[in-house]
Amino acid sequence: MLLLGCILSVLLHVAAGFTTSLSGKWSVISANYQSTQNVHGGWDMYSAFYDEKSFGDPLEGYRDIESRWLAKRNWTFIHKFSWHRDQRDFHSLELYIDGIDGFGCLFINDRKLSCLDNSFLNEFWRIDGLVKDGAENILRIEFKSSIETAMQIANSIRRHGDNIPPPDCWPKSYRGECHVNLIRTTQASFGWDWGPAFPIQGFWNIPKLVYSRYGIRLGEGFKFFSTYRQRFDGESLWYADVLIEVRQIDNVGLLDACLLLDLLEKPNVHLRRCFHMGSQPSKLDVHAVLLEGETDITPWWPNNIETGPHVYTLRVRLVGPSDELFDEAKHDVGFRTVELIQLKCELY
Repeated sequence: MLLLGCILSVLLHVAAGFTTSLSGKWSVISANYQSTQNVHGGWDMYSAFYDEKSFGDPLEGYRDIESRWLAKRNWTFIHKFSWHRDQRDFHSLELYIDGIDGFGCLFINDRKLSCLDNSFLNEFWRIDGLVKDGAENILRIEFKSSIETAMQIANSIRRHGDNIPPPDCWPKSYRGECHVNLIRTTQASFGWDWGPAFPIQGFWNIPKLVYSRYGIRLGEGFKFFSTYRQRFDGESLWYADVLIEVRQIDNVGLLDACLLLDLLEKPNVHLRRCFHMGSQPSKLDVHAVLLEGETDITPWWPNNIETGPHVYTLRVRLVGPSDELFDEAKHDVGFRTVELIQLKCELY
């Protein structure tokens, strides 16, 4: 028998005051084809063709096969944006990528930032030394075909005499592509038994510019742990811990900072946790005890069960010694424990 504290951090909302979404006009280019559209969410080469009415719904008929030529080409995505140094009170500027699905390289004003080989990782790049103040800047993402990338990796493994991880290729009835387990992309995009294959080049989330005051900000890491115990009278006492990542982006010297934590639905839950950053760019995981023996907590339940789902809003503010605001985020959190019971297996 085992009691597990439930981790129910649902979503990180990046504070709008410190980010700029690179939405607006995006162009996608390959060989003799180019499309420019206003983009405010996820986008890929299939979306470009569908939005321009070049072909109908890709999920109808045999359009997954008819559009396969799109996936075998290399596509380049381009976005132009202007930027003014005095438009933000900031110390550092980063490009934030989360949800790029494909393989290729990123460029800012023809300067290579990095090349991507894993669709499931988010990345930050320092770009304040690359963007032009008061002028047009160009973000370019040069993708390579996921189909061709997987094939190249398989051929390289063969040349070295090693075994290729299965499956080699799907059965012909799947109408899919080969070597999906050699690359980090959406697994189903290479086809499956009764689903279509749409190898992707594009992004699920629009890239963002992230501004950091004083060279310090909240990181992506966040963990929330809740547990409870029952008193002799049967009432539940809840306990909660959080682990919050703080990043120092630049060498700004020794810095004192604090985290202000507020559970917005419970005004009595307020916490100030101060800490010290080093003199070099670094990452620090800050631990804080949010609740100790708290009553009057509504547990989280799944959809359509009891009161579910019930979540609380945890506001996290990163401030300086004089409470000047560096960064802010909100998390949806829930309170629940799970009891796992292992029963002896009877063999017949």
